[in-house]
Amino acid sequence: TALVLNDEQGSSTREVEKLKGRNEKLEAKALKLESELIDLRGKQENFAAQVKELRDTYDALDKAQRDLGDSETVRTEERKKFEEELSKLQSALARAEGEPESVQGLTTRAQLVER
Repeated sequence: TALVLNDEQGSSTREVEKLKGRNEKLEAKALKLESELIDLRGKQENFAAQVKELRDTYDALDKAQRDLGDSETVRTEERKKFEEELSKLQSALARAEGEPESVQGLTTRAQLVER
């Protein structure tokens, strides 16, 4: 019976050692998973910050494009007004039929009377 007791005791000791080894492996795996979780949370925070920055950049870009479109519209309207004014001025300075060259370029009645 002493042999059986020693054998049972040795078997229990081996089982305890096996369980300790398994426990250590599981603790190491849990520690590794906790480390990965911390890393992934950090990456998630960085990703969220980058998404916010990207949205802000798109908003700023949209605003800049709208402003550019508005300024181009204003510029086009101003250019059209200037071209109309230029056309009026050019037609006012154009030689009339039968107008002598000596009076060409005179723009006021006073200049014309002086000649």
